[in-house]
Amino acid sequence: MALDAAATFAGIHNENEFYSHHYLSEIFAGDIKETIKRWQDEAGRRGASEDEADPDGPKGRAAANPSGTRRTATQRSVPHAALRALATDYARFRDAFERRASRRTGVRQTAHQVHADQIAAQRQWFRRFLGTLGYEADWGPANLPLDDGIELPVLCAAGRSSAGAPQLLVLDAYDAGAEGDDPLSVRPHPAQFHGEAPPSAALRNERWEDVATRRVFGQKHPPRWLLLLSFGQALLLERSKWTHNRLLRFDFAEILGRRDDATLKAAAVLLHRDSLLPPDGQSHGLLDRLDENSHKHAFAVSEDLKYALRESIELVGNEVVRYMREVRHDKLFDLDDDALAGQLGLECLRYMYRLLFPSRHSNAPASARHLVRPNLDAHRLVVPKQPSLSSPLRCVRRGAGSRRSTLNLLALPSHAIPFTAHLVNKAG
Repeated sequence: MALDAAATFAGIHNENEFYSHHYLSEIFAGDIKETIKRWQDEAGRRGASEDEADPDGPKGRAAANPSGTRRTATQRSVPHAALRALATDYARFRDAFERRASRRTGVRQTAHQVHADQIAAQRQWFRRFLGTLGYEADWGPANLPLDDGIELPVLCAAGRSSAGAPQLLVLDAYDAGAEGDDPLSVRPHPAQFHGEAPPSAALRNERWEDVATRRVFGQKHPPRWLLLLSFGQALLLERSKWTHNRLLRFDFAEILGRRDDATLKAAAVLLHRDSLLPPDGQSHGLLDRLDENSHKHAFAVSEDLKYALRESIELVGNEVVRYMREVRHDKLFDLDDDALAGQLGLECLRYMYRLLFPSRHSNAPASARHLVRPNLDAHRLVVPKQPSLSSPLRCVRRGAGSRRSTLNLLALPSHAIPFTAHLVNKAG
C-alpha cells in the first residue's frame, strides 16, 4: 500500500514508498542534520573570506541595515536558503507561464513560436532552480543520442560511469496547457529538441513515463538517476526503484509557497547533486546512505516486533492460565500440558494479530480505511470450559449470546500493558 509523506513534508510525495514512510517521517530529519550543518559551515567560511576581501561586502551592508531585512550572501549560499529565496521568482514565472498558456498565440506569433517561448521561459527557471542545487557546471541543453540512434532532449548529463555513460539525466516535460498534468503523462514537444533535424516521430508519440522506462533505463549502460522537471513539479526516479514505480515527487507551489524550513531542507538534500552523485573520493552518495539507513531501520523494527510479540504472547497466555486457575478454578493438572501450551500459543498469536490490525488500519491513508472498520468490542477471548484442540480459544462479539466464559484481554494486568503498547506502536 503506498503511503504519502506529504503530511510530514508539505509538497514532497513519497510515492509507492521510495523510502519507508516511517523512516521518512521519523528518522530522515536526523540523518540529514550533518549535511545541513556542513553546508552552513562551508557557507560561513565562504562568507567570512568574502567579507575580508571586500570591506563594502555583505558585512558592511548588514551594518548599514540593522533591521536585517536583506539576506546575507552566507544565507543565500546555503542550498535550502537559496531555494527559499527563489519563491518570489517562481511565483512570477508560474503566473506568466499560465497567462501565456491561456493566450496561446499572439498577433504576430505562430503556435510553434509560442511553445518555443514557453519552453525557453521554463528552462530559464529550471537553470536557476538547478543552480541552487549544485548543477551549474552541468547545465547544457542538448540532444543526447540513445542506443537505438534516437536523440533525446536533455538539460543536464552529469557524472560518468566506468563505461563513460552519464549517471544522472535531467529532462524537462512541457505542459503546454499549464493545467498541472503529471509530467510522466505528457509527451515530448518538437520545440524541445535542438538542431535542424526533425525529432523522432516515435519518441514524440511516447509519454515521458514510457521514455524513462524503455529508452532511458532500458539502455545497455543506463543512468542511475533521472530528474524530470515541469513548470509545477520535479520528479526523482532511481533505476532500481522505478521498476516498482517508486519515485519522489516535489510540488514547487507547495514547497516554495509555504516555505517551511524542514521541507526546504529535505528537498535540498534529496535533490542536490552531491547527494545523488558521490563527490570525488567517495564510493557512495548521501542518498545511498539514506537508503541503507532506511533498510536497517525497517529490519530493526522487524526484530523489535518479533521479540515484543513473543513477550506479549507469553503475558496473554499466562493471564489465561491465571484466569482458568483462580477465577474458574479449573483443574489444570488434569490437562495435557503440551496440548494446552500449543493451543494457548496459537490462539494468543491470533489474538495479538487482531490487536495489531486495527493499529495498522489507523495508520493507513484515509482512502483505504473503507476496506475494513475494526470493532474493538470484538476483542474478547472465549475460554471454553474444557480446553482442547477441537474447541480453540476464539474472539466473539460482545452480546453474541455465547454462554461460555469470556476473558476481556483488553483489560490485561498492569504489568502486561507496557509490552502490549510497545508491540502495537512497533506495528504502526
